[in-house]
Parts: sequence; structure tokens; C-alpha cells
Amino acid sequence: MRRLTPWLLLQALVLWAPRAHADGGLTITKAQLQLYRDYQDALTDERVQKIKPKERLGAIAKNFKVKLPVLEAAIAAGEKEAEQVEPTEVAAIKGAFAGSPLEGKIGDVRVDAKKGHVIAYVQWNNSDSAKLDQEACWAAVRAMKAAPLVGTFDLYAQDAAHPDKRIYSSLIGADRAANIKEDQIVDFATTRYVRLFEKREVSAP
Repeated sequence: MRRLTPWLLLQALVLWAPRAHADGGLTITKAQLQLYRDYQDALTDERVQKIKPKERLGAIAKNFKVKLPVLEAAIAAGEKEAEQVEPTEVAAIKGAFAGSPLEGKIGDVRVDAKKGHVIAYVQWNNSDSAKLDQEACWAAVRAMKAAPLVGTFDLYAQDAAHPDKRIYSSLIGADRAANIKEDQIVDFATTRYVRLFEKREVSAP
């Protein structure tokens, strides 16, 4: 069995349940998507497959430590919208940078929603290496606001003059990105906010 107990599921249900797309594009919440993907994983487990079909859903809910109606709601939401998560979040992220220093600079945007923990990959083109940390903050906070189903943002920048050269990369969780305030990025990007990013690598001179 790969995973039958979702990661911090009960906390997630409380924390993320209200967070869905406000624009009406999707109604599934982060917690429901997590639970739905875990449910899909459970169905591939041999031990689950040996349970009688009529008893299977109840057994999975019990193992996940959630009430059956919660699991049923997550399954219904997942069957309806899970396959729409990737294109919806990609479109939302791409359209999130108007009026920011990254407007017109965003390149590749990809989202992986095959597992419950959704990852977004956001790339931009940098023409001033001194502003890399500021731009990373903008990438993180705008993407986080636009894509509420994403759990982690994998950020990277290419040199605008040499598109094949990657000069920045980092990871930041949505919970950490939420601490970034746009009106404070200039002041705190290289001090307070830089500590929010993980696996940060800068190769620019």
C-alpha cells in the first residue's frame, strides 16, 4: 500500500476547505483534491481490492479517519473536476502578473496535479540579476494568489540575454508564499523574504 493515511489530512480539511477558485472556474478544494488522489491510490492497493465492494468505501474512509460523507464529497468533486485542475491553474498563473514587475516576462508555466500535493513550475526571464530575489517574490505571491490548489511552487529564471542559461531556482510552499506582501517586496526580498524559499540557487554573476 503506497499511502492510505493522507498527509495532515484533518488539518488540511480545516485549513484549506474554503480555498477554491473564486472566479467560479473550479469548486473543488485543496483538501478534496488531496483526499480524492489518496482515494485513487488506495484503490490500487491489493488489501483494499480484497475488501467487498459494498464495504470498500467505508473501509477507506475509516482508514483515512474521515467521515464517509466527506470522502464521498471529495470523490464527487474529484470525478467532476480533477482533470481540469492542471489547465485551470496554468491559465490562472499565466494571467496573474499584470501590473507587476514580471508582466511580459513569464515563460514556461506547468502544473502537476497527478498527486494530491499539486506542484506548479513557473519560469520567467530576468534581465537584471540584482532583482532576482524580488522577482522570485513576485512569482511566488502572484502564483499563490492565482492558484489556490497548488501546494508547492518550483520557481526558476532564465537569463533574458541567454535563454538557455538558468540563473535562479528555488522552491516555496503556498503557506510560505502567503507571508509575502507585495508592498514590502522591495524592502524585504533579500532579507526577510529570502528565508521563505528552499533550495535556492543563484548562478548569475
